[in-house]
Amino acid sequence: MLSRAAGKHARGVRMATRIRREAMPPTWQVQMTAASVGQSKVYVPRWHRRHPLAASTIGLAIVLVILDHVRGGRHEDDEARHHDRDFRVSRVVDVDTIEINAPDGHEPSTRVRLVGIRALDEARQSALPFVERSLVGRNVNLVLPPARTRAPDGRLLAYVYLDRNDESTFNARLISEGYARADPAADHPLSGEFAKLERRARAGAAVR
Repeated sequence: MLSRAAGKHARGVRMATRIRREAMPPTWQVQMTAASVGQSKVYVPRWHRRHPLAASTIGLAIVLVILDHVRGGRHEDDEARHHDRDFRVSRVVDVDTIEINAPDGHEPSTRVRLVGIRALDEARQSALPFVERSLVGRNVNLVLPPARTRAPDGRLLAYVYLDRNDESTFNARLISEGYARADPAADHPLSGEFAKLERRARAGAAVR
């Protein structure tokens, strides 16, 4: 049997606890220590405690969206500066990457990633001279894909046309010639066409 003083103290503790919980947002809960009403731990959302994996997944998705906005994604100034415009190719960096004589931020030139293709390691020795002969010192027409204009590493994404009147891209030619493969991870309007070109190139190589 509790004494009158002890019972009064216990009622006071329960009343203080109820007031504190009613004053909190419904999704938060204070973890009270048994020793003292005035001491409490850090607030932790109930849904976070019950579903820590879901909370971590949501957090990761937010970080990826931010990184995509900062480093990749679509940049409106790219549309105005590069879309359907002609530039001189100054250098070939790789089979799928060239540099054009246009500044890019603090850089004196712009690196362009040929969208939708993936360079083949086994064909790089013959592909690089082919790309250099075809592009270096030549004016090309760039057309940007609608969904995103930058790769995660900051390179400009584009279809390259040797002439603005051409119906086929140089990207597609590299696939047809067997110097590159269609990139299945690239989301762009000509992905279906590039996949068909790759199948034809593979079939032709098998016949030869």
